[in-house]
Amino acid sequence: MTESSYRMLMTIERQAIEIEQITERLRTADLELASARARLREISFTDEETGLSDQRYLSVRLENEVARCRRFGHPLSLVLLDLDDVPGIDGGLSHAAAEEALREVAQTLLKGSRSIDVVARHDGGGFAVLLVETPLDGARAYAGRMADTLSGASWSHGGQVTASFGVSSLPHGAVTSDDLLRGAEEALESARRTGTNRIAVWAGGNVTRWAGCEAAR
Repeated sequence: MTESSYRMLMTIERQAIEIEQITERLRTADLELASARARLREISFTDEETGLSDQRYLSVRLENEVARCRRFGHPLSLVLLDLDDVPGIDGGLSHAAAEEALREVAQTLLKGSRSIDVVARHDGGGFAVLLVETPLDGARAYAGRMADTLSGASWSHGGQVTASFGVSSLPHGAVTSDDLLRGAEEALESARRTGTNRIAVWAGGNVTRWAGCEAAR
């Protein structure tokens, strides 16, 4: 092998090594970018205050579940809840303590729900639970159990927590996701007007109300 051939061969080998190193760096960068994108998707659908799914994720799942249930004829229910006038959360606690109380409520809802259900923040300060494969009576009973659980629990701020609940279900008067959401919101507003620790169920425009313990029966 001549000297010029040898130098050419060494140059080719160095270039091959450099190309391999560049390829590896690009592969690592792609993995990091994919991880970052996944993390951004996770963050974009997560409520920072409670760690629950956020309103955007709830909207996506609501549309998907309504389409699935209409296709197969399965029931689907939505429960909305707002905390009643709780002195600690509504102003008596520090900001950090109030946030901790909301996280405790969020964890209580998660523990009381199934893994297939969607527990999310709704409309700023409220909560929503999308109950998959659950008919109206099952959703009403769920709301009653959660009402009793919240009102009977011990909280870090030392006070009591109660909530008002609005329940709607497909196909009981609801056809679309908008129907389901509007019905639950109407029921929630009705429950809030009648006091604290109340549950209202919307079915085709008719709203029925219970105290928390009554709805669980």
